[in-house]
Amino acid sequence: MLKAKFTVDYSIFENKMGALGTKVIPYCRIQAQQVAKYGARAVRVFTLRGKGAASRTPGRKKIAGLWRLTHDRKAYQDLYTIFNLYPNEDVIVFFEGGTKQHSFGPKTKKFLKFQDPETGEDVFTKRVDNPGMEGTHMLERARKEVIYPKMALWRRLTLAMVAREMR
Repeated sequence: MLKAKFTVDYSIFENKMGALGTKVIPYCRIQAQQVAKYGARAVRVFTLRGKGAASRTPGRKKIAGLWRLTHDRKAYQDLYTIFNLYPNEDVIVFFEGGTKQHSFGPKTKKFLKFQDPETGEDVFTKRVDNPGMEGTHMLERARKEVIYPKMALWRRLTLAMVAREMR
């Protein structure tokens, strides 16, 4: 299963800052929750994005709708996990990393049968050449493009709040 986890530890505020740290912790919890929500939303968006018509396939929409964000709290730590509930784990891995060019044929029958999307006619063939698929890298992109910048902003805002409170 593909997962993205991040843990926020608030014990430094309590241990190093005392009463001031106690004021900062609720603010930090709210900010961490927002970062996690932005990250989960970004993973859904990056799952849907693709080149051309591939981004509008029902498979991508189904997988994008099954991303979940969980939150666990233990004392001074919050653990956020973004994961997908899609039953076929291999499909998620293929969407994340992509596939190489390959060909396939029938396993038990003599022919493959499918409908031509342009004409709507039935097509029978012994072998299909698949051009492969470029990976979406949805978790990595969400981490780099959304979660890290939001966390940097959150750190700056927290330090500014601490500076205001210390005056």
